[in-house]
Amino acid sequence: RIMFSFLDADIRASFTEYRTDLESVADQVDIQSLSRNEQLAYWINLHNVAMIEQISNAWPVRQPREIKIDGVPLDDAKFITVEGIALSPRDIREKIVFANWRDPMVIYGFWRGEIGGPSIQREAFNADNVARLLERGARDFVNSLRGTQKNGSTLEVNELFEEVAPYYFPNFEADVRAHIAEYADEDTAGLLADTSGMRANVNEYDIADLAGGVREPTYQNISSVDGTQQSFRIPQSMMALLQQREEKFQRIIREGRTGTVTFSNISLPGDPEDKGEIE
Repeated sequence: RIMFSFLDADIRASFTEYRTDLESVADQVDIQSLSRNEQLAYWINLHNVAMIEQISNAWPVRQPREIKIDGVPLDDAKFITVEGIALSPRDIREKIVFANWRDPMVIYGFWRGEIGGPSIQREAFNADNVARLLERGARDFVNSLRGTQKNGSTLEVNELFEEVAPYYFPNFEADVRAHIAEYADEDTAGLLADTSGMRANVNEYDIADLAGGVREPTYQNISSVDGTQQSFRIPQSMMALLQQREEKFQRIIREGRTGTVTFSNISLPGDPEDKGEIE
């Protein structure tokens, strides 16, 4: 989620500057001459900052799909310009990336501003980290209630899988199950084994914002880790979410489930030159 309620005019303006800077890169560099991973990182970053820019400008708003630019829904509004061509966020996803990358892992790079979609990553994408971040996004999504749920003998999956089916899942149920299995943890693997049918009906369209897309009239003081009182206040809904997050972390620590080690850019004898390239 993004703390839209804390973004002032200067920060919002920086998003526009970031977007226009990325757009201008295409006037200085032939995007198609870059490596596949560099191209992919470019399009994901441009898409995501454009979404953040427009949502922050429209905030407070309950659902990003309510936003319109000159009367056109945000996802279809052609407010992005690359090499003189007007593009919408949907154009970047479907006409550029989905049409030219075969690995469905790419769908997890695109942040749509909705709670029910793939998460925003803490890092900008680049050629070296794009595969790692996409895999992290895939595992996070398919193993969450946003991605998969069980209802009786039916596996319920996010509507995103149905949306991208023409590009990645032509044999819908079999292909989606195989895809989920690739990233499934033990619990999700159990859902796959215990269900026989599938329905794409999981969704949550509310904004991925700590304050829920609304300005609240009441606020809560927040304390630091050492218990000292701080001088700023946050909405009560945000305070509740942060408390839940802290409780989850403390439970993980008590259970000894801590630590992440990430290796990248390690070359071994016999590795192909393009071993990290996403097709």
